[in-house]
Amino acid sequence: MLSLTSQFSSCDQAAGVALFLAIGFLVSWIGAAAWTARRNVRQRQAWLRSYVRRIDEAVIVTDGRGAITAMNGMAESMTGWTETDALGLPVGAVFRLVDVQTHRPVVNPVIKALYKGIIVGPSNDTLLIRKDGAERPVSDTAAPIRDSNGRSRGCALAFRPLTVQTC
Repeated sequence: MLSLTSQFSSCDQAAGVALFLAIGFLVSWIGAAAWTARRNVRQRQAWLRSYVRRIDEAVIVTDGRGAITAMNGMAESMTGWTETDALGLPVGAVFRLVDVQTHRPVVNPVIKALYKGIIVGPSNDTLLIRKDGAERPVSDTAAPIRDSNGRSRGCALAFRPLTVQTC
């Protein structure tokens, strides 16, 4: 016959093992779910980068704070920045705009789109200041990127060079 103390010891041990197994299962499940979520995000980012690279206009994509997450070759050519150097920088550091007439800085369309949550543009009265300081007239449009709940999670900026026409 088992004593009272040995019965409690066996129950405590069984409960401890069961709790250990349950926690182990939960940690494994959470780890697998996190891995799957990260893989899905990486796949979506790869798809977005692939798509952005095929667009004929210059495109810069930002996160919800306005930091650059992707840009295509046309954007690299027009801004003078490589995607590698621009990643993580505030969009205003790479896509710097000034007014055509006054040469004063203008509010970046990405900031407007993120702040107001609306499509901004097209703007045709701005000059893009390249990394090397050269100026180029551009037309630009920015649109928020929304998640499935309608919240703004980033911004897509499309721009192209303008040709100056003389009469």
